[in-house]
Amino acid sequence: MSRYRLRSEFLNWAKQPWVLTVAIGVTLAVLVATASLSLLVAFRARANSGRLYISPSRVHAPVNSTFAIDVREDSGSMPVNAVRADVRYDPSKLQYVSITSPGTAFGIDAQSSGGNGVVTINRGTTGGTAPVTGHQQVATIRFRALTNAGSSQITFTADSILVRADHNTALPMMYGPSAVSFNAATTGSASSPLPTPTSSPRTDTSSPMPTAAASSSSGTMYLTPASGTVSRGGQLTFDIHENSNTSPINAVQADFSYPTDKFQFESISGASSAFGLAAQDSGDSGHLVIVRAINPGSAGLTGDHIVATVTLKVTGSGSASVTPAGGSVLLTAASSTNVLGSVTGGAYTLSN
Repeated sequence: MSRYRLRSEFLNWAKQPWVLTVAIGVTLAVLVATASLSLLVAFRARANSGRLYISPSRVHAPVNSTFAIDVREDSGSMPVNAVRADVRYDPSKLQYVSITSPGTAFGIDAQSSGGNGVVTINRGTTGGTAPVTGHQQVATIRFRALTNAGSSQITFTADSILVRADHNTALPMMYGPSAVSFNAATTGSASSPLPTPTSSPRTDTSSPMPTAAASSSSGTMYLTPASGTVSRGGQLTFDIHENSNTSPINAVQADFSYPTDKFQFESISGASSAFGLAAQDSGDSGHLVIVRAINPGSAGLTGDHIVATVTLKVTGSGSASVTPAGGSVLLTAASSTNVLGSVTGGAYTLSN
């Protein structure tokens, strides 16, 4: 049989209605299976990711009026116990006013700051409370409109994360729906105008981390060296240590006071710290506040570790102490429980 006859018979066979029906059915089945697989992959990716978004998604405000936006998160079914929202805005069109936290699911305020186009919010769930899932309130930000025309955007940067409580890892994040369009020329639902402040507010920080009841495996916080003699004009440098014993922790706040007539604050260093994420390092006006956490993906820390290194300049003479100020905590990685049982400071002799 010739090659041409075979080809002709094959074409006649292929034109049979039942053959065309089977071919179309197989093709459709392949397309449906491919589409289903793509949807399944996309669904799983979304189910295992977190989302930070702003509500409402569009605001209309006249010039000199103030308006509020809510920063919200959605972790789906993933339990989270910490959030960082890194927000950007155009400072030529918007002025930062304040950060408040009504209804927040994250009771520990590690950082709330704003100004010059940047708003940073670092929060954790309160010690002893369970991690949260689904849609949750993070904080409320208020802005003031500086222009009467045009539009602007309020967006998140890729530094914004949700930390999964059971693994202490950052969830894959989505920010697509989190932009806010702002049309300053359109009047709408904005609150009453504020008088122009003499200086732009920079920080609106609520109370430090709450102190929860210590667990049976109480940890300690102390200074090294805790004593010594330092000459006037010299520097007193000490390490703040924490020891959680056998309890794995992933966050710490160190809160100490010093006399401003004997010491002047110089610096806080995290070079030797076991906690790679610095949420707050402040030391002016006789008050040291250091808030740190371990890097996402790291295992919880047990035993003795350096939190930070503090340097004070000696400006007086006699005796002086660096004392606990009452806000220090050690938070466990599993349940955000405070396991800090005792805090001790240091007593120093200042010579002329």
